Parts: sequence; C-alpha cells; structure tokens
Amino acid sequence: MALDVEYSPFEVLIPGSPPHRHAALAARLRNAGWSLAVTQSDRVTGLTCTALELADLDEGPEVLLVVGERTPREELGEARADLALTVEQARQDGVAGRIAAADWLLETMVGRSPRLAARLRKQVLGPLDGQERGQLERTLRTLMECGLDRTATSAALQIHRNTLTYRLERIQTITGLDLSSPHDLASVHVALRTPRKGTD
Repeated sequence: MALDVEYSPFEVLIPGSPPHRHAALAARLRNAGWSLAVTQSDRVTGLTCTALELADLDEGPEVLLVVGERTPREELGEARADLALTVEQARQDGVAGRIAAADWLLETMVGRSPRLAARLRKQVLGPLDGQERGQLERTLRTLMECGLDRTATSAALQIHRNTLTYRLERIQTITGLDLSSPHDLASVHVALRTPRKGTD
C-alpha cells in the first residue's frame, strides 16, 4: 500500500488476551483489506483510509478500538505515538468500545508530559492529602464528575447541600483554588485525570 494520501492510524487492544489472539486479529484485518495491520506487543496497530468500526473486528464487547484523525504521511509517526498514549489512558480507565483520538486530546497532552502533569497534580491535590481521610479529594472529584452541579454532587455523595458547601469552602481554603475560576477548574480537571504516582 503506497503511503501517498492521508491515513488514519488505529490501535486495537483486547484486554487480558494472549498475543496470538492479537496476531490472529491482525491477520484477519489484512485479509479483509486493511493491509497495514500488524501486532505490536499486546495490541494491533495499523493505518486505514476507510472507516474502521467495532463490527469489522468481530472480537466482542471488551475490545478497545482507538482511531486517529486522517494524517499526512510525514506526521504518521507522531500521530501513532499519540495514539499509544490514548490507548494507555483508556486502558487505565477501563474503557471499551470505539473511541476517537480527537476526543482524548487532553489525556494525550497529559501523557506527553507526565512530569509536568505530576507536578500539577501535586500542586492542586497535594494539599488535600490526608485531609479528612481523602474526603475532600473525593468531594472535589465528584463535583467535577457531576459537571459542577452541586445538587447532583450532594446526591452522589449522600450529604446535605450545606455539608457540600462547607467541604468546598475547606477545599478552597486548603488549596488556594478558586472553584469559580475557569483556569483553576481546568487545573483540577487535569490533576484528577493524572494518575497518582505509583498507581499507573
């Protein structure tokens, strides 16, 4: 296959599967017309110029298919490196199904600079270590997961709204964060998406 047009890189991961299952999948994909499909470690990686869907894999619901954007030939190496970071983050999150790499740009940026991401996590969440036995970090995480909806956050934590208000004020006092600031909220989001050192 001549690489004279744009291609979309893709990776397929079947969690917990032996290498021969990935090799068999790569062979099936090549036989079905995806001639650039090979095994690499514990996954299948390749390039496609046509849409690749979960049904094309016929591997069941646990499979993870990550498809990148159409990319010029000279940028394919970097795009494949980014895709590998996306796959690792999706694996850590237990995600299955087909995902578009474009929807995981934040996670890819975090993966590109783990040292800086770890520094941001420590700066944002470090002050909460040990505070009320992790209660405040859990409160902050739940707030973000609930889209900053305090009613939904109170319900998810099974606490009174006044208790939530108290905890959020404590978080702001301890960390110096302003939970009404888009910049601080973005920092919190990235920090929460960064694995705690030693757990990834």
